[in-house]
Amino acid sequence: MFSFTPPNRSTPPAKDLPALLTEAPSIQPQIAWQKNWGGSGDDGAAAITATADGGYVVAGQTLSNDGDIAGNHGSSDGLVFRVNSAGTVVWKKVLGGSGEDQFLGITGMADGGFVVTGITYSNDGDVSGNHGSADLWVVRLTGGGDIVWKKTLGGSAIDWGFAITIATDGGIVVAGRTHSTDGDPSGFKGGLGDFWIVKLTDSGTIVWQKTLGGSIGEEAFAITATSDGGVVAVGYTFSNNGDVTDHKGSTITSDFWVVKLNSTGGLVWQKSFGGSGEEYARSITKTADGGFLVAGRTESNDYDVSGNHGSFDFWVIKITSTGNLVWQKTLGGSAFDEVYGIVALADGGCVVAGHTSSNNGDVIGYHGNQDTWVARLAGDGTLAWQKPLGGSGSDGCRALALTADHGYLLAGSTNSTNGDVVNNRGNQDAWVVKLLPPPLAMLAPVFDCQTGDIRFQTSGGDGTPIEYFAAGVTVWTTNPSQKVESGVLLDPNTTSLTLLARQSGQVVSYPFNFRPLCSPPLSRTAYVGQRIAETEGWGLLEKSNEVSITASGLPPGVRLELAQIELPGIGGIYWVLDGTPTTAVGSPFRTVLTRHYNDGRTTLTTLLITVIERPQTPLRLLAPLFNCQTRAITFVTSGGDGSPIEYSAAGVTPWTTNPNQFVEAGVVMDPNSEPLLIQARQRGNSVSYVFDLHAFCHGEGTGLKLLTPLFDCKTGGITFRTSGGDGTPIEYFAAGVTVWTSNPNQKVEPGVLLDPNTTTLTLQARQSGQTVSYTFPFRSICTAPIAVTAYVGQPIWQATSDGTGYWGVYDPSGTVSVSIAGFPPGVYLELAQVELPGNGGIYWVLGGGPSSTAGSPFRATITRRYQDGQVTLTTVLITVLEKPLTIQSPLYTCVTGELTIKYSGGSGTPVEYMVPGLQLWQSSPSFTVPEWIRNDQNAQPLQLMVRQNGKTASLAFNFRSYCTSAARTGLPNPEGTPNLQVNLLGNPVRQNIVAVVTGAEGQSLQIKITDVNGREMVRQQIEKAQATEKLTLPVAGNHTRLLMLEVATPFQRRLVRVLVQ
Repeated sequence: MFSFTPPNRSTPPAKDLPALLTEAPSIQPQIAWQKNWGGSGDDGAAAITATADGGYVVAGQTLSNDGDIAGNHGSSDGLVFRVNSAGTVVWKKVLGGSGEDQFLGITGMADGGFVVTGITYSNDGDVSGNHGSADLWVVRLTGGGDIVWKKTLGGSAIDWGFAITIATDGGIVVAGRTHSTDGDPSGFKGGLGDFWIVKLTDSGTIVWQKTLGGSIGEEAFAITATSDGGVVAVGYTFSNNGDVTDHKGSTITSDFWVVKLNSTGGLVWQKSFGGSGEEYARSITKTADGGFLVAGRTESNDYDVSGNHGSFDFWVIKITSTGNLVWQKTLGGSAFDEVYGIVALADGGCVVAGHTSSNNGDVIGYHGNQDTWVARLAGDGTLAWQKPLGGSGSDGCRALALTADHGYLLAGSTNSTNGDVVNNRGNQDAWVVKLLPPPLAMLAPVFDCQTGDIRFQTSGGDGTPIEYFAAGVTVWTTNPSQKVESGVLLDPNTTSLTLLARQSGQVVSYPFNFRPLCSPPLSRTAYVGQRIAETEGWGLLEKSNEVSITASGLPPGVRLELAQIELPGIGGIYWVLDGTPTTAVGSPFRTVLTRHYNDGRTTLTTLLITVIERPQTPLRLLAPLFNCQTRAITFVTSGGDGSPIEYSAAGVTPWTTNPNQFVEAGVVMDPNSEPLLIQARQRGNSVSYVFDLHAFCHGEGTGLKLLTPLFDCKTGGITFRTSGGDGTPIEYFAAGVTVWTSNPNQKVEPGVLLDPNTTTLTLQARQSGQTVSYTFPFRSICTAPIAVTAYVGQPIWQATSDGTGYWGVYDPSGTVSVSIAGFPPGVYLELAQVELPGNGGIYWVLGGGPSSTAGSPFRATITRRYQDGQVTLTTVLITVLEKPLTIQSPLYTCVTGELTIKYSGGSGTPVEYMVPGLQLWQSSPSFTVPEWIRNDQNAQPLQLMVRQNGKTASLAFNFRSYCTSAARTGLPNPEGTPNLQVNLLGNPVRQNIVAVVTGAEGQSLQIKITDVNGREMVRQQIEKAQATEKLTLPVAGNHTRLLMLEVATPFQRRLVRVLVQ
């Protein structure tokens, strides 16, 4: 037996692979060059296309007018620049007007020129003919970057161009989004936007246009031309009507939407792909078999999607030429991952690129914050390699292209100044990275000792076809599946095969030592739930500086890894087998260890690992370890099968594998709280233990104790309840109920129930020779209970009873001690000063209010212990109801778009909020309406939604009417409304910002503190302000810095700079 801890960096655990397949470390592509372009503003690349001379043209946007950028027209401009094969700029163009302009798509023309598309808010400078708001913008350039023509397309609302392609007849087809019902678009379906596909001649004249979608919202992000003269466009849809069918899940979430149009713009077919979460398609490419690969992001794990790693994943789907799903693949980790580019390879595989915020799952080599992420998939969707790129800042890829030398070009943005990023110009730069394809390498083949079947395996390469050869196996062939000749297998002097592969003139080899592989394996035994490292010590292998080891065919739960070993006489980083077998299914496991020594030798060792179920003793919960001062509790068990154990206890923790927890302060401080019911479960087997922490902390120990039983007055059903004990079986006894038995669920005899002179039962329990008893006054419990109706979220003292007095206030504390049991969650007993007509003082009263309907009606008991020794019980039957879940008028700030959803009613359980078109379901009620929606004259009312336990409430909020109605004139300072004033009481400040706000009486107030980078630090809201509001806002930290205090009503906003010292 030995123990070890992982070093700071180690190779990732080997994956479980098919028997006899050895996994080699994946070979990643290397950076040939990387280039930054930009200035002191934010700049970025969004699209890229290759040129005939081996160079590239990149399109995007710029907010700079210095550094590499000159000629900015104001705000953001479209940016186009041409580079040669080494990344040196040939020319660059800044195009636009005084509004916001950007390019999002680019493609090459037959004459060597280019055509770009995007969005423009301008109507001056390089832009003319704007139809209102934002227009789709198309600009044709010569190969030298001169404007041939430019075209604005759209209507009076917002119209965007995201992608562009050249049809087989030389026409230009643009894909994007429209929200207009006039101008160039026609046939708008409604909602937040439609797919908008426009075909132009090469001189910019509209040939046809097509709006596609349903009633909720669509947007096209990518397009590709097809050989029949048509196009296929992809994006997303929220709808399930109009042109859209077979939407997956609810229409409050989006699906991939793929649309095929013919040469005249007619709809040929359309397909929705996704699950119950959100999907957004960002890119499409054709495949050699006439199908398509579509890539984007998904947060689902059902319907068409499987294998999600958490949050949003890369999602790649392969579809046929008619839109039928062939395969799908999710890639990523537990954080946010999204594809923006995909290219098909000659071997049937593909490369995808986008960005990742994950540092687990498929992502290895993460630099921090957000990285550009590129990955290669085989023809069946299997991950071949992956590579994160970037630094400690935010890096992302928006476009991907193949290079003439079979490498890859990635275009996007970065604000990093380290890692893979060199020479950042300031803030966010356009970033282009050239990757070389990883070199071709041969891996250990898949080999069957009995049949001689062999499958050649490679990694890396440039994506072109590969040929294979081995003497005694096959002549050169492109088929990797072959058979070793029987004579070679039977010749005892032939111990190895030299396998060859060639691609684009490059030949690589692999010496395959098959004879040891086919020798009798070494037998090993492991147990389910027992760590390999603790089993006979056979998990320890060689030192890492002597050999590189790979493994295949390991039992589930077992891995090969590097670890720091500290044992007498040895130490250092070793290869070890570690982990815990999780199942015996599939045992024995034929595991192959391949050792690559520093002197070039390669050896294979076969292990036959038999995994068996470990002998079990019953799982038991014992008395926990508890610290009465710190509230720390450690769950303790004995027995079990060695597999992981989960624990839970109300007032402590939901199910968890961590036995070290803390008891909630309210449970410890409440003298009337019930003993803790601790539960443990292991592979479907559950056990429990009742722990009376109050008795323990008063020196009564954890011995066996009988508690008040569960009792049904009508049926006589009774359940004995205990706390403490040593975890061994308990027996129960009560005269008139049962003889000694281990079953706590019994029934009181009818004669006892009907005898008016029998008012109590003496209950007994025994364990390990110890007997305890409890006198149970069942008769007083079975009197007619007081019927009470209460509502979730309503104070319990407002609940209504059946006329039996004011049941929420009990006797004065000086004459009686009161305890309660069985009340709804959120209700508690406390001592309080009560003023009653003709009386007053400190009384026992009920406080709080029901927090949930779960468990209603509640049969609660109130136990009074009088000073003369008398004990009485009162039963209260509390029915807890929930008021209907209803959305109230939201808090909305017209000048900033900040929106807070408010609701009433419900069951008291957590609530989620959503505004379709703005944000998916989230736990926060706060949203921000974007400026482009606030400025859109045709914007529809926002649908505010709240859901709780499957129930949903909605409210249509007409924010435009809210901000312009007669009651709200919309003027910055309506007549008679005082100016909003914010006065600081001290500046600089230290720990708190203290401000006095006037001029907001009767209005809602939104208060926010941000740092100089716009990062939000404090947010508060006041629903209805007083004439003078004094704000005290804490600011963390003790270093000098500048903060911004923002105070806003629906019509006015004030920004104040605050210096913290």
